[in-house]
Amino acid sequence: MSEPDLRSDIPIAESTIVGVICSDTFNFGEHKGPIFPPEISDMFIDALGEDYDHATLAACSLTCHAWVHRSRFHIHSSVRIDSSSNFSRLKELYSPERGLANYVRSLSIDACDMQGDGLPAPHPWIADNIALLKHFTKVKRLALDGLSWNDLTDETKTTILTNYPMVDDLWTSTCDFRHPRHLVTLLQAFPNIKSIRMEALITDTVEWELMGDNTGSKLHLQWLDVGDVCTMPSVVTKWASSYGNLSIENIHISWSHEDPKDLSCLLGCAGASVKTLSLTLDSCITSHLVGSGSVRNHINLSQNTGIHSLKLYLRLESCDIPNLSWISDTLKSVTSRHLSHIAIYMAVLRVDHLIHIEWDTIDTALSNKLLEGLTDVTLCILRPRKPHESDETSAFPRDWMAEKLPKLMGRRTVTTVFEEQDT
Repeated sequence: MSEPDLRSDIPIAESTIVGVICSDTFNFGEHKGPIFPPEISDMFIDALGEDYDHATLAACSLTCHAWVHRSRFHIHSSVRIDSSSNFSRLKELYSPERGLANYVRSLSIDACDMQGDGLPAPHPWIADNIALLKHFTKVKRLALDGLSWNDLTDETKTTILTNYPMVDDLWTSTCDFRHPRHLVTLLQAFPNIKSIRMEALITDTVEWELMGDNTGSKLHLQWLDVGDVCTMPSVVTKWASSYGNLSIENIHISWSHEDPKDLSCLLGCAGASVKTLSLTLDSCITSHLVGSGSVRNHINLSQNTGIHSLKLYLRLESCDIPNLSWISDTLKSVTSRHLSHIAIYMAVLRVDHLIHIEWDTIDTALSNKLLEGLTDVTLCILRPRKPHESDETSAFPRDWMAEKLPKLMGRRTVTTVFEEQDT
């Protein structure tokens, strides 16, 4: 990584940018060139920053001393380091004497190197450059990629947990936290956190308990995104639910094999604060939701009375699906008068799996007059491009779902789609 050496101590006259500009806009005074109003120059610099035009930003900084600060803010706002970074140059550039580290707002530590055997490579280079990481004290977005928490030195862990108190956006991907407490320790390290996003996180499936008491604390998130291939999403939901005052505006969670009771608990605790909800649910949760006899469990959305948009992605590819009542029961629990759009995607191996779904319950639930704001419903069936050998697709014409949802068709704008996908 190479950054231009911006020298703010060089005295340079006001800018003489050439262009077709109305002279009445500016005050020439005794200067040889126009004096741009600060808001105009700021607008130009911000536009260059949005386009990542660092070369032109560097020129702006060298052209006018008054433009140095805003130009540097864009040039140095984001730093990404990995094993191939030029650390000697970075240490020189972001030394305390230069003061450029104070401009860094986004820090990405990428340790996604692989060995010849396909296993993650060790990352001792992080510990070797811990002094550099300590300079970035005003980071607001922290991205951790490919870290193995147990392999980090104690000093590295302490730096990540204590050196970035301003972080409000945390992104983690392909990280291994071994024990769930390690992940919880990271989540609790940032008192100003507003956004938590993660994918492909590994934690051991061991019994664990939350440490500390959060019942008297507040947690207000704009985003909580627990994406695909996170082995234990319940760790995150259990941690968030432990706060006595919890609000989450936007939630996306992928849930595969665990008992979704912790997911229901999170949604209940977040209550009316949830505005958009997206759930990816695997058919493996059926064994947790369908009890013996007449016991019927489901993911309860009745407390989420502020939802505006709901998306369900249901992975129903299992060849053995004895009971899918939890799908209709979950939709039946929706009570938000603010709900305007529902999208339901069902990925099936065989289209005849659809007979296990209680369509009449779904039809009644989504056509309920209580959902007065619901105007748009999307129902999409995703099936393999090469149908299962026993899949009698001819028995399910494209208007089959419309026939199953007569009440809904009469009251809402409904889009039904059959799509093919590669498996």
